[in-house]
Amino acid sequence: MKKFLMVALLVLAPALASAGEKVFFDTDRSELSAAELQKVSALAQDVQKTGAKVVIIGNADKRGSRLYNLDLGMRRATAVVKALAGQGVPDDQISISLSYGEEKPLAPADGVREHLAANRRVDIVLVEARVVTKTVVQRYPVDVVRLVPSYRRNRVSLFGGAGPMGLSKNVLGAQHYTVGQDYVPAAGLGYSRSINDRLNIGLAAFTNNSYFINFGFDF
Repeated sequence: MKKFLMVALLVLAPALASAGEKVFFDTDRSELSAAELQKVSALAQDVQKTGAKVVIIGNADKRGSRLYNLDLGMRRATAVVKALAGQGVPDDQISISLSYGEEKPLAPADGVREHLAANRRVDIVLVEARVVTKTVVQRYPVDVVRLVPSYRRNRVSLFGGAGPMGLSKNVLGAQHYTVGQDYVPAAGLGYSRSINDRLNIGLAAFTNNSYFINFGFDF
């Protein structure tokens, strides 16, 4: 019955919607900023005046695994639910809170910064009070989800292969010789740190006394 009510409301909501708001989030975050909290506070006042039912839908951009983004969208939806409740919206007016994860992008699901920002959001839909529903909360195994984070700031890498190590001299005669480059097994350790959600910089060192600075671009 709960599933039927949820599907029915999601089908009817676009036609019955009277107002709404979109609340946006930073990368991999579920906390409301001061500006977005003001949006929720203003909407809470309208909800209490009209008695409308509130549908909360969490979303995420395409980065990270599908399961992680479903959980992230749910955490964002939960943050909005708590903010509405903190502003005095009764529990029975918050009809449904659920997560679409990355499945319902507002902007194209590509790597454009503005599109990613538009998809890190919670949709708050208001419907007429005559639509009767019950709260349906989707939860996912967070202990599994957190094993697949969408992006981390620090990265450590191990390298292995063959690298140059000195020169060898092959004497052909009193006045003639050849010089060759020797290669030996080499191992390396690298560290890089994300500057933002696209760029990273790092350093790698190898056992053959080679050192590199790297600059990377994620897409």
